Amino acid sequence: MLVGSRLKKIRKSKSLTLKQLSKLTGLSIGFLSNLERQSTSPTLEQLQQICLALEINMMDLLESTQNENFVVKKSDRKKIYNNDAKVCYETLTQGERKLGGVCMTISNNAGYADNAMWQHSFDEIGIVISGEMVLIVDEVEHLLQEGDAIYISAHTPHKYYNPKDENCVSYWVFQHPASSFIEQKRL
Repeated sequence: MLVGSRLKKIRKSKSLTLKQLSKLTGLSIGFLSNLERQSTSPTLEQLQQICLALEINMMDLLESTQNENFVVKKSDRKKIYNNDAKVCYETLTQGERKLGGVCMTISNNAGYADNAMWQHSFDEIGIVISGEMVLIVDEVEHLLQEGDAIYISAHTPHKYYNPKDENCVSYWVFQHPASSFIEQKRL
């Protein structure tokens, strides 16, 4: 994932120093510098902290192209996040759109159920394409299977995991304002 140069560009456009961003995120100056130079990879939590501090979403870390497509082929998806093949986020939309879409693939028996719950400042709809996912929303557990969908309102705490020995693929659609997808706050 090549987000370092984009991150640096966004940070500088907001007139923030690495020291200031470090204070906002709780991440070390050295880590942020290495991230901007592409010599380290962030965790999902670290990306979320950075996006929250910069008031952007993870999609903003991907430079939009002049040649925006209305059709995004599977082979043209951009990886937003890939955590050692346990959880992978890929774009389903390109460029500036009113709606955003993400494909989330969770490897067998992986997820974020052990972490604190997350919340967004936007509503989202998730649809399980294959496999199964357990989604814990406001501390209520929901088992979603192939074809099942869920609507999560803004600011609703949630977390997820894959309970099976096969990958779970889901599509997520959300309104794409200036600060949207994965502009999350940890509870």
